[in-house]
Amino acid sequence: MRKSYDFSKKALDEQWKKMTEGQRQKLTKMREKIKSGKMKILPAPQNKIKELRPYLITILEIIGHPEAWISDESILGHFPVNKTILKKLRKIGLVCDESSLLVDMAEALRYLENDA
Repeated sequence: MRKSYDFSKKALDEQWKKMTEGQRQKLTKMREKIKSGKMKILPAPQNKIKELRPYLITILEIIGHPEAWISDESILGHFPVNKTILKKLRKIGLVCDESSLLVDMAEALRYLENDA
């Protein structure tokens, strides 16, 4: 089942209330820079993502986020990782830590599956 996200004004207002004053100031400054054109938000490359999609789906399901939007620069540490998840990843042959790139993990998984 896909997770849904609530971007309603009410939900965003609730998130805003949960932020610290410092977080609010940083976000406000960032928004101002984006509006003025001083800062641009661009998606990270996704060249390897397309090629490794089936293996990345397996990894994302194991870490509990099959709905995640990822890039070639996404790392395992972008997700809440615990010992159970690391154990499940080791079980399929992936030895990794929070700094591991997901595309590197997917390439290793592809190699393991093709070598078997």
